[in-house]
Amino acid sequence: MNDNFFTPIQNTKPYLKIGFEGKAGSGKTYTAAEIAIGLHKRIDSKKPVVVFDTEESAKFLNKKFAANGIDALVRRSRSLADLKTTMDKMREGAGDILIIDSITSVWDV
Repeated sequence: MNDNFFTPIQNTKPYLKIGFEGKAGSGKTYTAAEIAIGLHKRIDSKKPVVVFDTEESAKFLNKKFAANGIDALVRRSRSLADLKTTMDKMREGAGDILIIDSITSVWDV
């Protein structure tokens, strides 16, 4: 009987959501990258980490991800439309991990 009344049990929630607050230079981006690297290894992801970069901070993360054998992709923008497209692409499988740095810049524009 396959009438779609029942569905397979699956996790439909993200593994982890974190927000960081702090002054400029306090290590928020660095900490987010460290957590992303650990999570990438923990879930055995084969996909790149995606960074939605409103602060031009992703360029400092390239060596960190490369040193851990992790590819990273970036979208440099402050546009809400671009963030929506990024989220759509993540849902389509572009990556397992997304860093938005900083979300404040999107709603301040």
